[in-house]
This record gives sequence, structure tokens and C-alpha cells, in this order.
Amino acid sequence: MRDAIEKVREFHVANNQLIGGEFDEASSKALNLKAEDELGSLDDLREGLEAVKDLAEMLERYHDHMKDPRFLRMHLILEEAAEVCEAILAGNVIDTTDGLCDLAYVTAGTALSLNLPLADSFDEVHASNMTKRRVRNEDDKRFRGKGPNYRPPDLAPIVKKFRESGGYRVNSQ
Repeated sequence: MRDAIEKVREFHVANNQLIGGEFDEASSKALNLKAEDELGSLDDLREGLEAVKDLAEMLERYHDHMKDPRFLRMHLILEEAAEVCEAILAGNVIDTTDGLCDLAYVTAGTALSLNLPLADSFDEVHASNMTKRRVRNEDDKRFRGKGPNYRPPDLAPIVKKFRESGGYRVNSQ
């Protein structure tokens, strides 16, 4: 995990992304108040999080009925992602940290369950991401696009080699 964080740090530095920002309950309350003042309400955001949780529950029911681990994995990812978002909005440092760890754990578990080479694929996605550069769209003043030197990740040979070598096969259900 430390290696992955260092790679993401490298990307953040290269693309002038925030590292070490202010995050606590007080700063989150201030941000929420500012967002409510400028946007009128955070109700749409809260409704969106409820919709994500509803979808997670639906996927859990699908898993219970179908017994297919893909439904369970999707359920777990959405459930943890919603919890992280709620914790961030609340400015709860401990719950956010716990949720991010759970999300990373569930992501790794999904790779194991679906027999996907997460570690080698992460390295390839990182190499691809390092070819991205933020490009400003002059029409709306936001950063869009990936820049002229962007190279998409080439995951097909990594997945093929991994699966040909037997992947994670310890047991199958």
C-alpha cells in the first residue's frame, strides 16, 4: 500500500493536486455552510448518497438470491464508498480513515475474488496516469482532458499473462 500511495503522490505532485490539505470537523462544517450558501442546499448531494446506499442494498439482495460473488463485491464497494463520502462530509477523520482502509480492503478482495491482477495493473495505470497533464478548457475555465502525451493503460497483456500463470487460484466456489 505504501508503494501505491507514493505513486499517487508522484501523480499529485506532477499535476499540482492537493497533498496534506486541511480536514477536520470544523473545516468540513465551514465547507458545508459555504456550499449551502453558494449552491442553496446540499440536499441533492445527500439524496445522491442515499441512492448509492439503495443501490448497494439492491446488489446485496441480488447476491443473496443469485449467490454470485460479483454482486457481493459491487455491494461492498458501493457501501464503503458511501460511508467514506458521509464521513468526509461530516469531517470525521477517524471514520474517513477507517472507510478508506475498508474501501482499499474491499477493492483488493474484489481483485482476489474476480482473479484480476491488481498490483501489476496498478503499476500500468500509474504509468499511464503519469502521461496525463491537466489541460484547461478556456470555455468553462475548468481543467479537462488528459493532454497531448496521454497514453491509455495497456492492461490486456497484464491480465492475459496473469491468468495464463494461474492467477490467484487457491479455491473456487
